[in-house]
Amino acid sequence: MKVLIVASPNIRGRGGQIRSYYILKHLTKLLVDTYLIAIDTPRDVINELRRDNNINIISEQSCNKSHIDLCIVKIAHTINELINKLDIDIAVSHSEHPLFVLPIYFSSRNRVPWTVIVQSHMYINPLLRYGKYISVARFLRTKAALWAMNRTYVHLVSDAIQHELIKVSSGFRHYDVLDVPIGLEFDLIDHCLRSNQPKMYDLAFMGVLSTEKGIYDLLYIVYEVSRKYKPIKALLLGDFVSADHRDKFMSIVEKLGLKKSIILAGFKTGLDKYCELSRARLFIFPSYVDVYSISILEALSVGLPVITWDLPYARQFKNDAVIRVKNRSEFVNTLITLLKNQEHIERLSNEARRFTIKYTWSNAAYSEYKAFIKTISWWYRQ
Repeated sequence: MKVLIVASPNIRGRGGQIRSYYILKHLTKLLVDTYLIAIDTPRDVINELRRDNNINIISEQSCNKSHIDLCIVKIAHTINELINKLDIDIAVSHSEHPLFVLPIYFSSRNRVPWTVIVQSHMYINPLLRYGKYISVARFLRTKAALWAMNRTYVHLVSDAIQHELIKVSSGFRHYDVLDVPIGLEFDLIDHCLRSNQPKMYDLAFMGVLSTEKGIYDLLYIVYEVSRKYKPIKALLLGDFVSADHRDKFMSIVEKLGLKKSIILAGFKTGLDKYCELSRARLFIFPSYVDVYSISILEALSVGLPVITWDLPYARQFKNDAVIRVKNRSEFVNTLITLLKNQEHIERLSNEARRFTIKYTWSNAAYSEYKAFIKTISWWYRQ
């Protein structure tokens, strides 16, 4: 199978970029001839993918400093030339962003099957605003991308995406959800677990430290648990979204008397991340914005039971080790109950580990491969 993929793979990037990086590396093992149009991808990542993974990187596009509409035209022209030159079976966008979707639609429609791996609802929510007002240009591009995607068969990493889009009167007509959307680095995880890291923290959180991720709820929860039960330690892995967020956060920490309870470890990757995470007893995730939380999955993989809000993203994890709560009071009481019962934590820890076994990058790549076949079949039935 010959696949043309438009993506922005980056091992140091956001979640979708990291996913693209690993999927591209594993697709070649499935005997897929991969042709990549790389957008805003660091040179060292380009070189590594080309050298070690036999990926045909046939175009590199830089759009960071370009007007988005001009970049869409430029990428569409490139895709059009490649479809004429190569015997492509399917064209794939690794992002739902209009910058990726619209060039594929303009170039591929009525010529070759094409699809999108939809990783978030944020870029295609037409009512999302980044300032005081909704941008008319962004609104029109987003509506155009949604219109285009509803003329093919797309693949979501989570049901929560459709749920969020329906709330703004949008959504997909023809779609499914990937069986295994992402993978984990089990060689590193197993190394940490074999080293039997000592438990140094009662709780852990991992993610961007921002209001949307619930960091102020986290402070309230730690304060209330410490007041009602006993002083606890909470590990926070991640960077603040801005200096203002950090200043506000630390001010509240000071006022609540939590300086000894909150441990800011910063952003970590690889072995350091998994080993530090495994030193906690429980994982809390009070985020309001996720669609498929890699943080929850990584916490489960090192055996941490998870307490999180009862929101669509949390319902993707159908396992007793993911405990969903509806309000702050229930969050606090659930934590106290678990912290008092180490035997129950250990039972949930075993369930957590078993749940994550299927989440390998090989399985994630195979899920995407099956998505290509399903899209091609759908196209030829139309």
